[in-house]
Amino acid sequence: LQLQLGSKYLSLSFALPLCIIGIVGNLLNILVFLTLRNYKHNTSSLCILCKSFFDLTTLILGLGLRVLRHSFLIDFSVKSRVWCKIRGVLLEVSVFNSFTCLCLQSIDAFFSSSSSVTLRQKSNVRTARYILIGFFIFWICHQIPYIVFYDLLNVNGKQTCRNINTIFYRYRNYFVVLGIGNVIPITVMSVFGFL
Repeated sequence: LQLQLGSKYLSLSFALPLCIIGIVGNLLNILVFLTLRNYKHNTSSLCILCKSFFDLTTLILGLGLRVLRHSFLIDFSVKSRVWCKIRGVLLEVSVFNSFTCLCLQSIDAFFSSSSSVTLRQKSNVRTARYILIGFFIFWICHQIPYIVFYDLLNVNGKQTCRNINTIFYRYRNYFVVLGIGNVIPITVMSVFGFL
């Protein structure tokens, strides 16, 4: 009981202000980039603008709904089977697209600051748009198992939204979270940051 109470206060004390500040910060980023219209001519600006949209979605669907669940005991994912299945898809698509934008911005910074003319010419907005759209579609397709393998379960008399497939659980925890969510972005940003 004390652990639950401590979790509730911690969520209210840290997560709620972090969520509010993050939402305001991303909205300001979006406002600045849309007002200046740099994203039409600068690939890094386009990546940052897209990343801000994805981060805003991640904050609202991830942290915002978690604050509602832990602090105010409002959990939408146990009220609707459709939302249980769709929430994970939307959240993961936003997170991985945000990582993709960060990696693409790192790669673009290398290309645009290169001493080689051919590498500098590879940094253009048109190509970046196609790459961003391609990755967006890829991440949506990658998240289809969420729709299949997540469902409402009755655990100890309470409805909960959980994974019902152990193979997908292992794949998600060991390959997706560790590999795609951590190793690949850190490696790409480190290599191109070093270069």
